[in-house]
Amino acid sequence: MKMVSESMKNLTSEDLKNVAEQLKHARTEDMLEVGSKMAKAHEEIAAIHAHTDEEITYKLNEAQMLKNQGNDLHNQGKFHDAAQKYLFVSMELNFSPFS
Repeated sequence: MKMVSESMKNLTSEDLKNVAEQLKHARTEDMLEVGSKMAKAHEEIAAIHAHTDEEITYKLNEAQMLKNQGNDLHNQGKFHDAAQKYLFVSMELNFSPFS
């Protein structure tokens, strides 16, 4: 709804007259169908956001765990092993949830 409000700010009075004229000829069924499609699209976008948030949280938790393991290895003097863990962390953080 916010996107619709934002896009309407740029409409001229002539644009609004044209939209009003088009709405005069729109069938109720068509308007209901558009409303239904918009509601479904909103639900799909919300699901995508939720999935993306979950994936990001998972990746961050995994990266934190690897970092902690690297810190433990570093404290034990196992510098090569620690460096590998830190490398894995950097690889984990270079992900794209959209790939």
